[in-house]
Amino acid sequence: MSVAEYLESIGYEGVIVFDDYGIETLIGVDSENRAVYDYDKMVKWIMDIGDCDYEDAVDCIEYNTIRSLPYVGDGAPIVVHSV
Repeated sequence: MSVAEYLESIGYEGVIVFDDYGIETLIGVDSENRAVYDYDKMVKWIMDIGDCDYEDAVDCIEYNTIRSLPYVGDGAPIVVHSV
């Protein structure tokens, strides 16, 4: 099941999601109907599916995902860093 399908199944419609990451990287939806992802879980996801090291996974996320957020618009997903 994709992230979008999962969110729709629990009542969230029209949420913009990252298609490149699994449900385990999603940590919630905010009050403005924006998907919220955990950065560290995204790194682990890329390392696991891409069979790459930490630095390559971070580069992939920073270049392909984080840089794209301003172009997505108002409903862009949020990526949070754990402390």
